[in-house]
Amino acid sequence: MSKPSIFSRDYEKRMKKRKIRIALIIGVILIIGGALLYNFKIKDMDFSSVRNKLQAWVDSDKKEEPKAKAPEQNTEVEEKPVEVEKTFLDVELPNKDQIKIQYELEDKKGKVKEIEDKKGYNFDVSPDKDEIIALDKNQNMYLIKLSGEKDYKVTDITKKQYVSKNGTKFPKDSRLEADKNYKWHAEPKFINEDTIIYVSQLPYFGTSATKEYVWIYDISNKEDKVMFKLSGNKIDIGDIKKDKGIEVKIDKSEYIIDDKGNIVK
Repeated sequence: MSKPSIFSRDYEKRMKKRKIRIALIIGVILIIGGALLYNFKIKDMDFSSVRNKLQAWVDSDKKEEPKAKAPEQNTEVEEKPVEVEKTFLDVELPNKDQIKIQYELEDKKGKVKEIEDKKGYNFDVSPDKDEIIALDKNQNMYLIKLSGEKDYKVTDITKKQYVSKNGTKFPKDSRLEADKNYKWHAEPKFINEDTIIYVSQLPYFGTSATKEYVWIYDISNKEDKVMFKLSGNKIDIGDIKKDKGIEVKIDKSEYIIDDKGNIVK
């Protein structure tokens, strides 16, 4: 395609047409070239990796939203309280009554845990928890000693009669029949493992029995004695004071008495 002379009258018009023809030819060439390139190259190319990379790039620009915390699970295992098996002992007394004692073994020795309430009875347990005093409604006193598993010994420590200095005998049961309100044995308690304290109106009877007295019973030698200096219209035995003795209230005065019957306070 020859270029027109600049001296031609229609030079500009012919140049304009020439540019259009050249542009059309180039466009056709580009279209044909693009079609051929698509058929032979682009058509078979896998653009998935390109899309994935573009998507990853877009996603990386997004702010990561905080993930909601999963509720914390309580991993602690609830411990169920261990149920301790209760061991009971049925003790038969010399009067044929039975009392039920809950106990446990410590070093193969029985230790009192609880005594079942029994009508007409009062109980006291020794400091070492292996002995019991039982007082029945007839004012009989029994000493129960636990040894091992289901092993026990009962001793009747009731003062059956009082013998005066001149040898006169006053049997307990006949005196209580004559006076049902008479205190022969009352409020027996342990001072220690070898000594029991109790209240009695002995050695006086009838109109002479105007006061109450403290009595001390020695378990080892099975002897008891009255403490004449410890008397009053009303005596109450209290609690043990460790390494000292036991509380005793006589009328309005309070004392601590040791196992010999001495006033230590």
